[in-house]
Amino acid sequence: MSVLSPGYLHSSFRLLEMIAKREHQLSVLASALPRIEVLPAAQVVNFAISLGWVGSDNEGRASMTASGAMIYKMSNAAER
Repeated sequence: MSVLSPGYLHSSFRLLEMIAKREHQLSVLASALPRIEVLPAAQVVNFAISLGWVGSDNEGRASMTASGAMIYKMSNAAER
């Protein structure tokens, strides 16, 4: 289980931004990137999945869940 912290939340939001900007394979996001912000990418991906913000489609592409999309649309950090 991951610890809920501002670093994890901020990095998870950056992950949502990456998914929104272009198509990524979820496995590539978790293994090929060294970090997302200050945390290891695999930990951020797993954390975002555990929050229910990120999932993958039938072809393994990263996708935002309805919850992730709701968070992504929030305009500022305080609201998120």
